[in-house]
Amino acid sequence: MNLENVMTMLRSLGLEEVAEPCLRFRTQPVRENDLKVGSSKLGGSPDLPIGIPWPIWHGRPLDFLLQLDLTEIPRNLTDDLLPGRGWLYFFYDIERNPWGFDVSDRGSSRVLFFEGDCKALGRRARPDSADAKLESCNLSFFEGIYLDRLSIEDEKMESDLHDLCQREDLRGALAEISGHQILGSTDGIQRSYEEMQRESQFVSNGIYMGGGGGPVFDEIKAKQLEPGIKDWRLLLELGSDENAGLAWTDHGRLYFWIREEDLRNSDFYNVWVLFQCL
Repeated sequence: MNLENVMTMLRSLGLEEVAEPCLRFRTQPVRENDLKVGSSKLGGSPDLPIGIPWPIWHGRPLDFLLQLDLTEIPRNLTDDLLPGRGWLYFFYDIERNPWGFDVSDRGSSRVLFFEGDCKALGRRARPDSADAKLESCNLSFFEGIYLDRLSIEDEKMESDLHDLCQREDLRGALAEISGHQILGSTDGIQRSYEEMQRESQFVSNGIYMGGGGGPVFDEIKAKQLEPGIKDWRLLLELGSDENAGLAWTDHGRLYFWIREEDLRNSDFYNVWVLFQCL
């Protein structure tokens, strides 16, 4: 089963419009020494440029997650939002596993961008000399789909999609084109895409979103910030990965969010990270 099989099933019920294309990737275990410096990978040690320090938070090096060689990314699936060349590096504190609902989580993740020469890259060990948190894996990119169930307003179409999603053959087909995601739309485990946009806008600007037990929600400031909610876009969704030894709590996922203007300007300094689980 593949993407075309899924689309055939959807077309048979007139539901193809709920399928949005997205860029996904899978992993394959690999010996790190067999990977060329600068190759896209999950886990292992990053190939950082000389002079760019390893991100630190509260005195501890952040854990290296992912490295993307942007020349390997299929451009037709990114709407030309990502830079055409260079490298993106994703770091996060796996041990503390902050959820991103408090402004005090700022710094618990970092996205670095380098657009220089590959000759400036060097494989970098953690500054605390600890072993890499995740096993090294190479990446394969492919076109997947996101089923936008919330866009359906017709009750019959909604019922048809529900019935189709219960079919074992569709579940199997979707599983074959599943994987970690770059850009595009997504359903959160606990919150919708729109709710995650809202959370990213508010928390990154200092409003606590952790519910009871924390600071009182600032209604006045939230009202002032509302116009910027839709500016936020998903940059990366990273689930658990058996190949890398990455196991989020309760089948959780990590979501990196970025303002569209920052993305278009290749400015990854103010990326905000949210974590959700079952």
